Amino acid sequence: MEDNLPNLTQRLTELYYKTSDAEQRISTKGINDYVTSAEAVALIHPQADSMAFHLKNAAESYLSIQQFEQAIYLYDLLISRYPDTEESRKALFRTAFVYDNDLKDF
Repeated sequence: MEDNLPNLTQRLTELYYKTSDAEQRISTKGINDYVTSAEAVALIHPQADSMAFHLKNAAESYLSIQQFEQAIYLYDLLISRYPDTEESRKALFRTAFVYDNDLKDF
């Protein structure tokens, strides 16, 4: 990477702030850009700082637009790649909650 470019997690954070506008309205394009980028970084550079945090936020972003299966996929990725994190423990709970509450898959 060139020295004048922000690092990957900084770029992800900047994309996260574009998931909603100034009036806190959801931006589907912003969410898709953020989620795609977070997933790509997690797959090609899993040791990047704050990846568990970004995968959690990506999953929650998908939940906000009712993309439940995609959110579960990201939670599963988080749980498998970062099992010893607080985000992973919360992701396990959230996965069960989505299956129960949103998908009605008991």
